[in-house]
Amino acid sequence: MSKSVAGFSVEFAMLNPAGFYLYTLYNLQGTVDPMIGKTGKIEVNDIFFALHAFALSSLQFTQIFLYDRGKQKGINYWIVAFLVVIALLVNIFFTVEAIKPEDINQQWGTIRMCGYSKAAITFVKYMPQVYLNWKRKSTVGWSLENVLLDFTGGSFSLAQQIIGSVALGKPFFDPTDQGFNIVKFLLSIFAIMFDLIFMFQHYVLYRDKWANKGKMDDRMGKLNGHKGGDAKYKDSQ
Repeated sequence: MSKSVAGFSVEFAMLNPAGFYLYTLYNLQGTVDPMIGKTGKIEVNDIFFALHAFALSSLQFTQIFLYDRGKQKGINYWIVAFLVVIALLVNIFFTVEAIKPEDINQQWGTIRMCGYSKAAITFVKYMPQVYLNWKRKSTVGWSLENVLLDFTGGSFSLAQQIIGSVALGKPFFDPTDQGFNIVKFLLSIFAIMFDLIFMFQHYVLYRDKWANKGKMDDRMGKLNGHKGGDAKYKDSQ
């Protein structure tokens, strides 16, 4: 076990739990009363996804402080500033809504802002990882399994919305429709778009790097196996 996060963007790790925290609030409120935040239809799987993702992304965030980060020594303060701005915006909308709720259009209420903020974070969070892969000319250390699962989830999420619209006889993309979940739609599009970029990096641009690493790991495994066998042989003498 390498115990290294050298190929895992620190900025991605920072942004991910923040985004899923906001998305959890968005989904929970949408389940209680979708009219308050104009969230659109929230499915049960949306809630479980948000909670599950928040828990695991928080765990990933702790790992960047525990394991070797390679050349990623510092934290990008632009990302910190971005998160501070997001937090300020959400709190400003919450304060205004608490003082004068009648003056707030629910299209721009606190809960809707949580959703929009999550969409913004999702769009931004992938960029540092794309850049890190490009800078290292390698995807080693960046989990392709996670990318494939993310791509599958985004595709199914988009398909769920399309099928739901067809079943109800409604146009698919209609922001004026109270049942249309614009945030879920944006998250699906962003996930699919960036996951395709990651797959292109992994399978086309930097294929040699991870292929060579796989061969090296196989060799090391065989060497360790021989050493283990020799040790067992010596112990039995």
